Amino acid sequence: MGMFSKLFGAEKEKCHNHSQKNAVGVCILCKRHFCVDCLIEVFDYYCCGSENCKNLLEEKKKQAWRNVIASGARDLSDHIIYLIDGFSSEAGFKEKLSVAAIYVEMMFLCIHLLMEIASQYIDEEEKFFFIGEIYVGIRDILTKKYSSLSTRIDIDEFKAYFDDTFKERRMEYLNFVGLNPTGSSWSEDLLLMSFSKNIANILGKDVDLETDVDIQNLCIAASLPIMLVKQHLEKLKVMKDKYL
Repeated sequence: MGMFSKLFGAEKEKCHNHSQKNAVGVCILCKRHFCVDCLIEVFDYYCCGSENCKNLLEEKKKQAWRNVIASGARDLSDHIIYLIDGFSSEAGFKEKLSVAAIYVEMMFLCIHLLMEIASQYIDEEEKFFFIGEIYVGIRDILTKKYSSLSTRIDIDEFKAYFDDTFKERRMEYLNFVGLNPTGSSWSEDLLLMSFSKNIANILGKDVDLETDVDIQNLCIAASLPIMLVKQHLEKLKVMKDKYL
């Protein structure tokens, strides 16, 4: 305890709750001195057990947990785009992704699929916060990507397009949640058929998802990050007990 006392500079102080006991540390929240029986260890700091500090501590823990979720989600944004870009090059349709609208549609499909996966691991509030951070991360990366092209796109205009179109796709894709039978063919998957229709509209031509390999690859590429996000969510489940 000597080293602990010196660490907090509390060697000559008395406990706020027990005047007969020497303090060994300072509550990180109320800054008062306390003995070893009064302090609670949380992460890398200590707090007392007063009602006010308990409430503040709960808020601090919730914020720490949100920071963990946000940090992981933003990192995943980079990895998601990296995965899709890598597969696009190998599949030989990278030139299609020069059409910003097609790339954006892939991201909308990807985010929708990830949202359904997230529902299996975290509660609704956490899910929307988590997906929201991935969404903003992807949008910011794509904004920089397309604003740097020779045919420059206005940043605010692109963000508005991204946000407005995603709202439309979210409502559209929600109609197909739980309707697709496992192991269905391309043409029976209502979600992918809807995605294919959107791509066809962008290209200005008819697209048969059942036979068009390029469009099938677009669907596959959009689903690639699912495993990566599942692994991250599994880690979050384990970590949650530490924070909440």
